[in-house]
Amino acid sequence: MAINAQGGSVVPTPGQPNPTVYTPKELQPILRLSKTGVAALLHSGQLRAIRVGRKWLIPASALTAFLEGR
Repeated sequence: MAINAQGGSVVPTPGQPNPTVYTPKELQPILRLSKTGVAALLHSGQLRAIRVGRKWLIPASALTAFLEGR
């Protein structure tokens, strides 16, 4: 997964499937944030996510919307 420099959108890396949901751990290198930074985005509601038990799942559409500033 890579970030497009022009639009800031997430583009798939060749040869790897495009996930439909991400875990906070998967977002850390994409957003270049620490575990605490990703958690802060989730708890503040800036990054839309679904809570399943104790696990956070972030839809790919929510990541794209966050990166595009929507």
